This record gives sequence, C-alpha cells and structure tokens, in this order.
Amino acid sequence: MTIFKDALDLQRILKDLAELTLSTTFFLEKLSGKNLHVCTLSQTEELMGGEIWLLREVVLFFSQQENPVLYCISKLRKSKLTDRAYLDLIEGKTPIGKIFYLLNGQDSIQKKMVKVNKISNEHIQQKLNCFNSPIFEKKYEYWIGNNKLGVIEEYYGLETLSRIYDN
Repeated sequence: MTIFKDALDLQRILKDLAELTLSTTFFLEKLSGKNLHVCTLSQTEELMGGEIWLLREVVLFFSQQENPVLYCISKLRKSKLTDRAYLDLIEGKTPIGKIFYLLNGQDSIQKKMVKVNKISNEHIQQKLNCFNSPIFEKKYEYWIGNNKLGVIEEYYGLETLSRIYDN
C-alpha cells in the first residue's frame, strides 16, 4: 500500500471526493496522471416502475483490476440514454463520466442529492479488495441537462485511494 505524502493529503482527497459534483473519473485521473480502466462485473436490464433500467456494477482501476480505486453501481433509465451512450455503456470499456462528458460536455452533467456515508459492508470490501480501512459510500442522482438519468453509487476507502499513486 502506498503511503500518502502526509495525512493532510489524504484528508484533502476525501473531502474533495465528498464535495465533488463534477466527474469523479477526471478528478482521479488528474491526481494520478493515468487513465482509469473499467471492469464490468455485471450488467443487466430490468423493468422497474414501467421503465427499463440499465443496471451496472463495475470496478475502476489504474494498473491492476485486483486493486480497484472505486466500486460503482449505476441504475440508469434506458429511455433517457442516447443510442450512442447506450452502446458505449454496454460495451463496458469507458467510465461513465467520460462517456457522458464526450457526448454532452461537462457543463450539462450534474450530480444532485449527493450523500456520503461511512459504511461497513463485507461484500463491498471484497469488491474493493480493501479490508483494512473504512469504506465510504457516495450516492447521487445523475443528471444530463434537465434529464435525470438515474442514480450512481460510488464506494472507496482510504486504502483504495492510496492506489491512485501506485505505479
């Protein structure tokens, strides 16, 4: 595990992530100087409340899939996705933030109703391969312009954030 330059560095990153309303992908890539990669763990379409939803479960990592920085669950309304966005999402090679940024521009993307909690969840610890530090859950509504696409949950821990600086 990489040691941060100092405790203030880690606290700043935690605070910035909690308050971030722009792309988490671009934020983490800027910190590391590397591109995030995606591994899709599951992807299904389900009918809920009369709408078809695209449900995705992914990990995002820099160098090794076994050491992800984020574990994410997204629930997106298929009717609100363009054909291009849908195809890019189901292809599973690009983080959501990059897909929507490239198709819509950063100014139209919004995170609303953001909530961050410290949680204890063995299933999520396993997905993150993170057993020695607290886990944080960031949950928010994902909007493009005036369209609510759905809800995204991001999970990370102190240990996973240290992977930003791993070679």
